[in-house]
Amino acid sequence: MESPPSTSESPLELDALWQEHGELDPRVYDDPSIHALEQEHVFGRSWLLLTHESCLSEPGRYVTTTMAEDPVVVTRDADGSIHAFLNQCRHRGVPICRHEAGRARSFTCSYHGWTYDGRGRLLTVPDEAQLFRCPLDRDTWSAIPVPRIETRHGLVFGSWDPQMPSLEEWLGDARWYFDLAFDRPGGTEAVPGVSRRRLAANWKFGAEQFTSDDYHFSFTHVSGNTAMQSQRPEGVEVPNALKLPISLMHTEQGHGMGFLSSIDHTPVVFGDPRIHQWVTGPRLEYLISKYGKRAREVFPIHMNFFPNTAGLWPCELRVWQPRGPGQMEVWSWALIDRAAPSEVKDALRVDFQRTFGASGVFEIDDSHHWREAQRLLGGWQTRRHRFNVQLDGRAEGLPEPELTAAPSERGARHFHRRWTQMIQAKQAQGGAR
Repeated sequence: MESPPSTSESPLELDALWQEHGELDPRVYDDPSIHALEQEHVFGRSWLLLTHESCLSEPGRYVTTTMAEDPVVVTRDADGSIHAFLNQCRHRGVPICRHEAGRARSFTCSYHGWTYDGRGRLLTVPDEAQLFRCPLDRDTWSAIPVPRIETRHGLVFGSWDPQMPSLEEWLGDARWYFDLAFDRPGGTEAVPGVSRRRLAANWKFGAEQFTSDDYHFSFTHVSGNTAMQSQRPEGVEVPNALKLPISLMHTEQGHGMGFLSSIDHTPVVFGDPRIHQWVTGPRLEYLISKYGKRAREVFPIHMNFFPNTAGLWPCELRVWQPRGPGQMEVWSWALIDRAAPSEVKDALRVDFQRTFGASGVFEIDDSHHWREAQRLLGGWQTRRHRFNVQLDGRAEGLPEPELTAAPSERGARHFHRRWTQMIQAKQAQGGAR
């Protein structure tokens, strides 16, 4: 019997992973060699979310996180500046800091006692004069610094690439939408504690869904919507998501967002009346005053800023942390409007926990399908046949507009095209880097 055609002759035949008319090789989700390439060419050359400024509320505060699979310590210095460095001792490679968060003037490796300051600079080595034949050069053997740090609307980003364009350039055409999603009256503050959960699924399953997939809502979340119906104002029911006025933003840089374009439908999304009144009242007034009347037509619901910084209505910030080709950790924060009344802050926190927290009704739905898709890739045939990413496709050669009506997979196509360009290390310089 003749064998079915293979998706590509080799896992390293990178040109075959993505085809412009919308066909995707499923091995992008589970091939170890591809995962190794994206560590360097995607995560090593992008802006990655580290934390929120409120988690570093005073000098000496620190958090530990990861930039993809590289562990880092993020600190607030005495002058208020933010720094990050690789959480790996330069002596024998164990973690410098073993705590998730705290306050410290310095960090001492528990293995041999090498001590580093809040910027990662090597301070002391026990018995250095007796044990080393020559003095250790402090600059050479300090912790590896993250060379680029930038903050926007309280979100702290880092990049391993010292030649990276600015965060604003990186966002490109998505910058205005990023600002609408994360700018707030009086700024934002993260509810203490980071929600972390590990899933047996590749990080790209989450990122591509948050970029553009409204198609799944009416099917995947039937049970979740039923469970949440009691939280919505009386008389407000969830219609078929395909009938909501949802628009999708997508850019060549791989960023994407879905948003409601009519204030009349916001009660469907912002279930608690207190949240709805705040979001369509003081928050909206602030955004219109700063970004213009068009802000009235953009109520962000889901988003992913390439590669792995995501958000959800009305207050969640999250990052997809890769943990090998078939695993990821979802890290999420509840971002609360600092100027909101206490009862609105409480409602936002509870809504986050009920919907997309670790045990949220919608989070459980999504996680199930991502795990199932990953599980099936353990087969021989399931890895050989391409996936279809052609929803709302255009004729070959025609440009795809920045905005389109849902449902559409144009955002997912932009995401995979951008990912493929970076994996191939053929990215252009500057803002399209």
